[in-house]
Amino acid sequence: MQLTKKAKHTKSQTTLTRQERLVNMSGGFAVVNQELLLLYKNIIIIDDIVTTGSTLNEIAITIKKHNPQSHIWGLVVGRHNK
Repeated sequence: MQLTKKAKHTKSQTTLTRQERLVNMSGGFAVVNQELLLLYKNIIIIDDIVTTGSTLNEIAITIKKHNPQSHIWGLVVGRHNK
């Protein structure tokens, strides 16, 4: 079930430094359905790969703004060491 969506076009994260990734993802997501989001207290964010965690972090920040009581977990399939 999708609770957030990408709100702006961002550069590919693959060639960016850690700081550039954080800036690139800032404000990058929006809540799809506020009412649906408020129904859930435990939320799992699934990502295919994590390097710096900037995507997971930005999605979590977006969710917390709309549902501060939620508990957010990140599930990642792989990790890239850069």
